Amino acid sequence: MSKDTTGTYEGTTRRRVIQALGAGTAATALAGCGSLLGVDEEGGDGLTIGHVGPEASVLGVGSVRAAELAVSKVNNNGGVQDEDVELVTGDTAVSSSEAEIVVEELITQENADVIVGAFQSEVGRALISLTADFGVPYISTGPASPELTRGFVGEDYETNKHYFRVGPINSDLQAEGMRDHMVHLSDEHGWNSLAFFRDQAAWTGAFGDLLPGYAEEEGLTIENNDGNGRALSIQDPDLSPVVSTANELNVDYVLRFFAHISASPQQIYPQWAGNELEWGLEGIHVPGMHPEYDIPVQGTNIYETTSQTGAGGVTNFNDGVTFPFIEEYIDEYAEDSFNAGTPDGAPMYMGFGTYDAVLLLQQVLNEVGTTAPADNLDSYVDAMLGATLEGASGTIEFYGPDAEYPHDLVAERDSNDRITNFPVTQWQPNDGDTSPAHVEYGDDRPGKVECVFSDQYRTSDHMMPDWMA
Repeated sequence: MSKDTTGTYEGTTRRRVIQALGAGTAATALAGCGSLLGVDEEGGDGLTIGHVGPEASVLGVGSVRAAELAVSKVNNNGGVQDEDVELVTGDTAVSSSEAEIVVEELITQENADVIVGAFQSEVGRALISLTADFGVPYISTGPASPELTRGFVGEDYETNKHYFRVGPINSDLQAEGMRDHMVHLSDEHGWNSLAFFRDQAAWTGAFGDLLPGYAEEEGLTIENNDGNGRALSIQDPDLSPVVSTANELNVDYVLRFFAHISASPQQIYPQWAGNELEWGLEGIHVPGMHPEYDIPVQGTNIYETTSQTGAGGVTNFNDGVTFPFIEEYIDEYAEDSFNAGTPDGAPMYMGFGTYDAVLLLQQVLNEVGTTAPADNLDSYVDAMLGATLEGASGTIEFYGPDAEYPHDLVAERDSNDRITNFPVTQWQPNDGDTSPAHVEYGDDRPGKVECVFSDQYRTSDHMMPDWMA
């Protein structure tokens, strides 16, 4: 990114306009719109949504695509206040400082009425403060740190009431959901000992704080526990301790929480699968959410799991929403061959939240009767707090102002009080079957994705590695 002599930044935003277009037409019209198009002369009456995310990553690509599809759907169904919705996008490049530049530009030059997106919790923190300064609503769809709601909104409600998190559920709640999965592994396989690793990043703090206590309560043993798990640097990470520790301690499985560490294929899979090491690979692994991840790693990821919002699109959260969204996504974006920059089978977890956020905005703003939520902020906030959306990733509702996590996505629970809207998926051997979402894996694919927890959304039983069975 560079700044020219006129004071404008080059390469920070992409302007995408979707007006009453079908999904196919929209994608064609938007192809190649990668340059900054300059300042709007005069904002229209319609709603302009500013989407932000790391567009050089597959996660960001999937989220932009989901935003495109959602805006097309909104416009094909009457828009907001009978006006078409515009989508403008900005590349945060996984940087808080660049994210601030991009969002300020989207608001001041592209007339964004609301900001949606972001991946890192650190970026989310910066954008809550920046959008508060502008008085523009912000809906995050990637960050998981509970401090975004418990801290910012809970501690200074009037300043930060403009912020809501559509997904995922925050890391405190994810830790609770992971506890339930750990108990499930114990019940299913007798797996009671584990090694615990995580990113050294804001989103994993809750796992370090909560999981040791949860494990002790459930009779599970974290063999390498130093109090809050071993945090690995996300800068030039060395993952060799994961393999060596699991082997030395003879654990049943490794529980890892990696979003920013992407070297697993080179540092873990060849040793784990190639040497048929006697432990499972569980937890959260964002790179492993890529819907074609089995191809570049040549199937060495088979049997690993990851929790992920939307479950990779393989299970049905809401009739008439989840599978139609996935089918439309595949029809629109499927490529003939694997491309590391294009998640073609599903948008990955952030994209599910982005899709639901756009549909929620249509519902809420039509109820309020405005395309300018910043000018009607109290009414907008009240409508968001009272809203229920049956979305692609589940039911979208928010905790109230007096809750522990104000304006956070509500954790759905089953009859046993177990969280259900943060499902666990597993890469399993490809048996040639078509998935419930009509994803055709083909004979050349070594793996396929199945939802293995919770019971409500499960499409397959959890499988231990075949060399352990």
